[in-house]
Amino acid sequence: MSLTKVEIDHLASLVRLELSDSERQSFEEQLPQIIEFVDTLRKAKHETVEDSSERIIELKDLRADEPNNRSLSIEQIGKLAPTFEQNQVVVPHIFGDD
Repeated sequence: MSLTKVEIDHLASLVRLELSDSERQSFEEQLPQIIEFVDTLRKAKHETVEDSSERIIELKDLRADEPNNRSLSIEQIGKLAPTFEQNQVVVPHIFGDD
């Protein structure tokens, strides 16, 4: 199966990619191989594979739900944190400059 440049450009626009000519050429060569591989996987026999998506978890498989009493004190947290002010860990701003 081969893909045309128009199909490659359409796929790129669906995933909001802008491709250079060399990237388009690379995709033109690689995408048919990927599609063929996925098709091969789809045809593979899988009747003998146990479906784990519907596995019921039994209570014996779970650990006991007990509180963890190994918390750190405010002083210990302050010593571990790179910046600590007014009993709070200070982290860099993610949005904005303030």
